[in-house]
Amino acid sequence: MADYKRLVSYIYAYPGGVRDKNVGFAKAEVRNGQFKLTVSVKGVYTDTPELFGVYVMVDGKKHQPGGFTLLKTGTVMVNQGIGQYQDLFNPMNINQSGYTFEDISGIALARENEDFYRMFSLWEDCILNTEDITFAQPEAAAASNPVAQADSEEVSVKEQVNRTTGQEAERKSAEMSGNVRESETVRRNAEDVSENEVEEAAVTSKPATPESAQSAGQQADLQQETAQMKAQQVRAMEAVQELLFRNTNPQGTMPQNTKLQDTTPQNAKPQEEMPAFEKVFINRDFIDAFEDDYFYDCVEVTPELLKQLPIEDDAVVNNSFLVHGYYNFKHILFGKVCENDNNTRYFIGVPGMYCNRERFMASMFGFCNFKKSHRSDYSNPYFGYWYQEI
Repeated sequence: MADYKRLVSYIYAYPGGVRDKNVGFAKAEVRNGQFKLTVSVKGVYTDTPELFGVYVMVDGKKHQPGGFTLLKTGTVMVNQGIGQYQDLFNPMNINQSGYTFEDISGIALARENEDFYRMFSLWEDCILNTEDITFAQPEAAAASNPVAQADSEEVSVKEQVNRTTGQEAERKSAEMSGNVRESETVRRNAEDVSENEVEEAAVTSKPATPESAQSAGQQADLQQETAQMKAQQVRAMEAVQELLFRNTNPQGTMPQNTKLQDTTPQNAKPQEEMPAFEKVFINRDFIDAFEDDYFYDCVEVTPELLKQLPIEDDAVVNNSFLVHGYYNFKHILFGKVCENDNNTRYFIGVPGMYCNRERFMASMFGFCNFKKSHRSDYSNPYFGYWYQEI
């Protein structure tokens, strides 16, 4: 039993970075070459079932006092305040990361994009600075593992060889196509030269006579009259097309594939004069997000696009709650608002799940209202949008 090791420590909640109540325990055992990790929490109350990541805390000496790196080992579902987790690892190389059991300083339950509610269990009584917590990336963990690093180097070599082979093939293909184009150009130039020579010979072979000069003048007049008739026909067709379009689309704009000149309706505004908010809806798919029509013409946007709009309050788009919602659901909802007493015309919706904790965070950043969504791609009954009208 010389290799037997066992550590048990309590898990404490750290809401807002401040140590709070005890919510469970973590137990680590090393026996017969296996590292068994058990995590049990109770009293972590959330309005809906929440999924937390389970991490081992390493690299305490590489940070400021109290800082650690979190290496993910799995996930635990907390439902009605209770969650259970258990797994086995190699104590000499945890999850192929290069870290050993001796490198671990504690256990953490957290989510990478949320720092409001996290739980930690330290194996030694030491300082914990939640602001100096970093999450280990898979690339960084693989770099510390010699086996994984060798595999990645082998893959890189293969990719480089394939890339070089592909570039060589593309170069040869370009040379062949260039030669073909060059020969084609030479052939066409030769044909043009021969045709010009035939035409010049035909012209010089005919003597200039008064009858031929008169015939040439008549031909020129005929060509001019034909060109004028074609121009009149084109203008007539354009007028007919414009009249048909205005009758069928009184409020619309000309289709992009209709090439008409001077046919823009008098009441239409150029795209340069279109309000910046309206440009957001061009060439975008509308989302059926809500049961009623108070919010309509909803589209998915990014925080970067919102920052380009002339929104008076910068705090609406420059806050961590909006960015947090975007990284969790990969979009922000933007749309129009029906006529109302507040004279607002647009709204910004941050996707999320309705619960007391998220409601508190949303209100801190100005998104005090929540509207449930019936989107089919988010089946959770608590899903919706924390919104603000502008």
